[in-house]
Amino acid sequence: MTRLLSAGNGTDDLHYIVFSSVLQSESVDSRYANYLQANIAALGEQINCFPCRGTIFVLLRFTKETEKSQMTSAVISCFRNFRSDAGASLVFDDLSTLPMAFKQSAEAQKIGRIIEPEQPCHEFCRLITYYMISSLSAEEIESLMTPEYRRLRAFDASHGTNLLRTAEANYDCSMNITKPPQSSTFTGIPFPTGQI
Repeated sequence: MTRLLSAGNGTDDLHYIVFSSVLQSESVDSRYANYLQANIAALGEQINCFPCRGTIFVLLRFTKETEKSQMTSAVISCFRNFRSDAGASLVFDDLSTLPMAFKQSAEAQKIGRIIEPEQPCHEFCRLITYYMISSLSAEEIESLMTPEYRRLRAFDASHGTNLLRTAEANYDCSMNITKPPQSSTFTGIPFPTGQI
């Protein structure tokens, strides 16, 4: 941590991003985590890696967008080689917000594994809406539903139809009826009641 703080002193344009990967249960062996950490750390001086209780945290330090893109690709490629995915925090420039970035990256991976399981990296900036919705109560979620959604749900319940699921599938396929659905955007969200 001392190295991180000294690297950031006096530099106004220094930015950070955190990646985290909760390793799959069969991969939590400490030797595996240490080997993955060594591979990631070998990618460069601006990349710091911390294993902790079956989770690998990676902190990238960069000044230019091109540096961020190159390092991000290298880190994600390393995770992919180890058959793991990762979550990514928002970009930040103040190391005192590091705990929040750790949480963002972990939440991004947790939600991303449900919403976009085929992706190697789940970015918090793309999943922030799902994160906020998943923390709501059933009553709050109900209040956010549009009248059209409620009417369609009520129609399905009273007529034994599946129009709501059809609408969701169309949405998942970007309204392209020839494309098979990847995953259900609405039903895949880990809502407290599992209703949507």
